[in-house]
Amino acid sequence: MVSISKATSANIPEIFKMADAIWHIHYINIISSSQIDYMLKKFYSPKAIKQAMNDGEIFYLIFTNDFPIGYISVINKGDESWFINKFYIYTDIHRKGLGTLALGLLEELVKPKTFTLQVNRKNIKTINFYFKNGFIINEWADFDIGNGYFMEDFVMIKKY
Repeated sequence: MVSISKATSANIPEIFKMADAIWHIHYINIISSSQIDYMLKKFYSPKAIKQAMNDGEIFYLIFTNDFPIGYISVINKGDESWFINKFYIYTDIHRKGLGTLALGLLEELVKPKTFTLQVNRKNIKTINFYFKNGFIINEWADFDIGNGYFMEDFVMIKKY
């Protein structure tokens, strides 16, 4: 059974720990290890997560049988449009339908008219997950994140 629960500042260390574990496995063949470390520090340090929460980003922990397996964060863009900023599940349990179930629970919670997200253009496995779940590629964009690094992404969208 999959469930999601809204995270609080007390969950920040757990989110950071999951991000660190997931990113070092999932992204190692997609971006450089130095970029992984840079992005983890920039976006997932406890200070960065706390600031994101303070700025209105809503984090949810994903559980299966009461065991945390990942996290999702969303930003309300207004008019029932939501941006999925983070969506990660431990890589060793991919391809079991858990991500689809978690996405469905998120849809029930926020009742979006539109979801948008960004995904690295080399992240084929994840792009295919989003295709399977009704997303389409809306645009191709590069985002300068500093220190000489870019996020080379597809912006994907799902309309309800």
